[in-house]
Amino acid sequence: MRERNIAKRLTRREFMQAGAALAGAAATAPMLLRQGSAQAATAGGPLVGAIPEALLKGTLPAPKFSGEIRIGSIFPRSGVVGYLGEESWRGAELAAKVINAKGGINGKEVKLSVSDAPDASAGVSEAERLISREKMGLITGTHMSVLCYAVSEVTERNRVVLWEEGAMADNLTQRGYKYMFRFCSRTSDSSLQAVQLIKDGLAPILKIPANQLKVAMMHEDSQYGSEIGKYAEKYAKEAGMPLLSRDAYSMKIVDLSSLVLKLKRLNPDVLIATSFPPDAILFWKQARELDFSLKALVGTGAGHGARDFYKAFGSAAHGVFSCDFPQYDQNPKAAPGITEFIQLYRQTYNEEMRGPQSLASYSGISALWDVLARAGSTEPEAVRKAAMETDIPLGQTPIGWGVKFAPPGDPNQGTNTRVYNTVMQWQEGGKWVTVWPPQVAAGEIKYIPLAKWSERR
Repeated sequence: MRERNIAKRLTRREFMQAGAALAGAAATAPMLLRQGSAQAATAGGPLVGAIPEALLKGTLPAPKFSGEIRIGSIFPRSGVVGYLGEESWRGAELAAKVINAKGGINGKEVKLSVSDAPDASAGVSEAERLISREKMGLITGTHMSVLCYAVSEVTERNRVVLWEEGAMADNLTQRGYKYMFRFCSRTSDSSLQAVQLIKDGLAPILKIPANQLKVAMMHEDSQYGSEIGKYAEKYAKEAGMPLLSRDAYSMKIVDLSSLVLKLKRLNPDVLIATSFPPDAILFWKQARELDFSLKALVGTGAGHGARDFYKAFGSAAHGVFSCDFPQYDQNPKAAPGITEFIQLYRQTYNEEMRGPQSLASYSGISALWDVLARAGSTEPEAVRKAAMETDIPLGQTPIGWGVKFAPPGDPNQGTNTRVYNTVMQWQEGGKWVTVWPPQVAAGEIKYIPLAKWSERR
């Protein structure tokens, strides 16, 4: 089946179509981060996530509703991953704000509850509470793979739909679950982009044949990190770049010096790293203290793409990569509504976005509103049917993705097949620039090879 193949990866043709629309983003990026006025979206067809201009100007009259739609949500807003879990919640919160400003769903006000679940145990408790006591037939979240795995077991057992915006582990949608739908990209997408960047992007810059590059891998040992590590090792081997080492550690670790010293002895050219913000910052700090230098550090989302990472190091973060969800430096023609979203985020939280998780969550929840409008209720079977009928082309959501779920019987049933990842790099002034693949790049790769610590300012 064609859908079975699409569920594994976007075809080259589809990715090139997305890339063609993003090709002019280099000139757009600075404007997006500075401008105060919203631009009109130019994509054809319905715009998922469109924001009323009156809402941005603060002149929108209070809408009148004929009822309400209650939806549960579970995010890790505290604990180790609370920084980006809160960022995901912000996207969901803004999506609810926007849909209610537009008159709700079929005239009904959306009431989106929020539960803080910093770990799997808390997630299970919250899911059971929302289903048994609050009588929720639909739950959104959860940002974190280990949390999603636990929560989805509860929702599937109770035949309640789980609409996932940010958890990336491939195996989440490899269990044959009928009631789980994942909007975002997967760990294998990040791993593949990391390997392709090293092989086709960095090897030529470093003037080292790809099969002679010394590459090592480190990752936190949760479901998210372990899945990325597994796929990175697989793809590196297939590319003729077997890893020197692959080291796992607890996300709660407070000292990575032994790992830093081990890597210093191995002396890799490139390190692939999967971390949350605290451990990403800890590792780079101890690498500096122990004078461990690399030619390139390639993160795979989460920690290295968080604005806190740049705040911790300033110019010492220049040159660090992260393979992640598409970012903010996109051409609005390929991500309609992104400019307005940036403006609404600033107005609401009085700061810049801290990571792409809010954009992904906002786009995913906005797609859910489209599903619910067609379903006519939150009754699980109606939502499931409407979700499976969803067919939004690439380039019609604020993050640039489309929406088409792998069908029943597919090995990746319920995962969105119209997604792609990109590679960003920290550059001057804290700019987070999309640099890979070339067809979607908003700027050029810089700072490679990385300067030794003794040579940095």
